Amino acid sequence: MIVDITADQFGADDVIVTLQNDPRYRAGARNTPAGDTALPQFVAARRIAVDEIWPRWLSYCASGPGPSV
Repeated sequence: MIVDITADQFGADDVIVTLQNDPRYRAGARNTPAGDTALPQFVAARRIAVDEIWPRWLSYCASGPGPSV
C-alpha cells in the first residue's frame, strides 16, 4: 500500500491510501520528465515561485557561508 500524507500539497485529497500499482505514483505519471504528479496549476505555481526565489538563492550561495550561529 501507499499512504500519501502530502497529497494535498499537490492538489489532491489530504491523504491518499492506494495500492502500489496506482499510476499516479509511477515515474512519468503525468507525462512529464520527472513524473510530477501535481495538478497542472500546482506545477505552474511552483515554477513561478522557483523563478522568483532562484536568483536570490544563487546570490546567497555565491557569497559563501556566513558566521556560525
